[in-house]
Amino acid sequence: MKYVLLFLGMFICTHSLAQITLIPDEEFEQFLILNGIDSDFTINGQVNTADIENLIELEIEQVPITDLTGIEDFTALEVLEISFTDLAFLDVTQNSNLEVLQVVHCNLTSLALTNNPALETLICGNPAEDVGPFNQITSIDLSGAPNLLVFDVAFMGTDIAIDFSEVPVLEEFYGSYCEFTAIELSNNPNLHTLILGGRENGTTFGVSNNFTAIDLSNNPNLETLDVRLTHISSLDLKNGNNAALTTVLADLNPDLMCIQVDDEAAANNGDAPYGSWNIDPQTAYAEECILGIAENELGSFKLYPNPASEIVQITLSNGLMPEEIQVYSVDGLLLLQQSFRNSIDVSSLTSGFYILKAQFNGSFSSKAFLKQ
Repeated sequence: MKYVLLFLGMFICTHSLAQITLIPDEEFEQFLILNGIDSDFTINGQVNTADIENLIELEIEQVPITDLTGIEDFTALEVLEISFTDLAFLDVTQNSNLEVLQVVHCNLTSLALTNNPALETLICGNPAEDVGPFNQITSIDLSGAPNLLVFDVAFMGTDIAIDFSEVPVLEEFYGSYCEFTAIELSNNPNLHTLILGGRENGTTFGVSNNFTAIDLSNNPNLETLDVRLTHISSLDLKNGNNAALTTVLADLNPDLMCIQVDDEAAANNGDAPYGSWNIDPQTAYAEECILGIAENELGSFKLYPNPASEIVQITLSNGLMPEEIQVYSVDGLLLLQQSFRNSIDVSSLTSGFYILKAQFNGSFSSKAFLKQ
């Protein structure tokens, strides 16, 4: 009988320990107590697992939590929203039912998402861009969240390594002011909203991100695009379904001379949907744009005057004379050509923007100019 009682006692003790979740951060435990989640109402570094395992939603705001250990036993969580804490690291790989994760302004530098098949919305940037603390994540592994639909990392201020092919059903991406140098979205055909642009004024202003080219030719469902004030020089929107693309903000990009589209005649005539697109005066539309239209491999290569009415002069700091000069329309039509001269007569051209290509030592470099 003694052995039976001893066995039962050991079973009960072991069973009780198995139902306890450790909560080492006192601020986290205090939060659970204040919100009626921790049923023993005592700061003791633990919570009954039964108190948390069926919780569907959890919102933590402006609580000085630094360690969210214990969140792994919130196994039923579908919505987790955390803001203005000091976490640095968050691991939600055990929260496989999570559908919405918002973790903003938390000093976050690392985020583990390798087992979150139900996740549809991820917001981890800094939406209140003038208020700290700030997340500064440099890499996000999305391989465990293949069903992600909405992804927001705006105002992160870092060049985040993201493999978008891991989230093939992505529909919305927000990535302004993230220092991206390149972005590859060719494997995201469902994408309908892409926000990468900057602002002229407000708390945050200036050039957004660091890329020069954006290719969206494989995104036929695109409806809204913001790439203003990114200083891109190449934008390919020839996706076979420009009719769906009703909102385009591509202005404040002085190097963008040409946007590749489905129908250049309709676009240059201002027909729908192109008539509602925001572009700069120097930007034209074409079905085939010249690649590298704003590239300049020879940094000291200059044109003057610009704008020009009759003659365009070409100068290079080392005194080289161009071997050949070519002038193209923005849609790639060769209009003028001349050999071994450092100037060219453009008086025959109609008013508008053109591309001058000059050859030095067998290599061409391009610059845009305005014909008055």
